[in-house]
Amino acid sequence: MIVFPRTETDRANTNDPRPSVLARYPTFKDYYTKVVASIDDLIARRLYLCEDAQSELNRLVANGQTRGVPAPTASDVIPAAETFPHCEMSRAGRSDHYK
Repeated sequence: MIVFPRTETDRANTNDPRPSVLARYPTFKDYYTKVVASIDDLIARRLYLCEDAQSELNRLVANGQTRGVPAPTASDVIPAAETFPHCEMSRAGRSDHYK
């Protein structure tokens, strides 16, 4: 695994053509929103189970922060347990989203 550079300075110093972690995710909220959407997409495509979603979110948040994603600020409202839309749909008895 080749880790993304943390900052644009790190990227320039190593001649890495890929955007840095901070360029990709300037705020914790940007990262968190994208991770939740990605997990929900995997659930919708039936590649992930709803009961595994929260633990995966927790794992990815912790991993992201060790790799350079900014820490949440006081204004970032992060739910204690995220709601994944496709899990809510299946709890409500809808199965048409799998077609």
